[in-house]
Amino acid sequence: MHQTSIGRHLGLFLTAAVALPLSGSGCAYHSEYMTEGNPPQQWRPPPGQALVVFLRPSGTASSLGVTIIDDRGHFLGDATAKARFAVPMSAERHIFMTWSENTDVLVADLAPNKTYYIEVGAEAGAVSPRFYLYALKPGSKNYPKRERWMSSTRPLFPNSAPGQAYLDAHTADVAERIKQGLAHLTEYEHAPKELDAHMLRPEDGG
Repeated sequence: MHQTSIGRHLGLFLTAAVALPLSGSGCAYHSEYMTEGNPPQQWRPPPGQALVVFLRPSGTASSLGVTIIDDRGHFLGDATAKARFAVPMSAERHIFMTWSENTDVLVADLAPNKTYYIEVGAEAGAVSPRFYLYALKPGSKNYPKRERWMSSTRPLFPNSAPGQAYLDAHTADVAERIKQGLAHLTEYEHAPKELDAHMLRPEDGG
């Protein structure tokens, strides 16, 4: 049994509390905007660009996915349990956000020809799980687990065009989600330790 893409539920997260089945339901989440596969070039940054790898190593809330967008309204991918995907990005500042019951945020200052890693974490929420973005970088708590997570998670890659088309058809919802994400970033800026956990700097890439 499969769930369809979380994209079909994006607007609902902004207007109502939606009760969705959790991992105990035995229903595995599948996103129509992600394809399973492992082309070697997917895991290398294109010349002059950075590569950002999103890792969701946990099986928590396996019946749910979380959509990752940036502050410009770009679809990056749907993070599913025990899976990973990578996105080539321009070498500049990017702000990434989760779209779920909550909105979490991560700031990434990217350098060219480097690869960066972000953990997508899941925790129980009031109605459905809450998802968080954590910088996997030297000195962070889970950085030593990075290689093990890379080998134990399923490789996916985004079907960017249909994912982006869905967002483009819901611009008001996307704008509201971005507003929430930027407000959350302001909160992190007043808590240095929290901000550091949600920030990648150029030197954090490898």
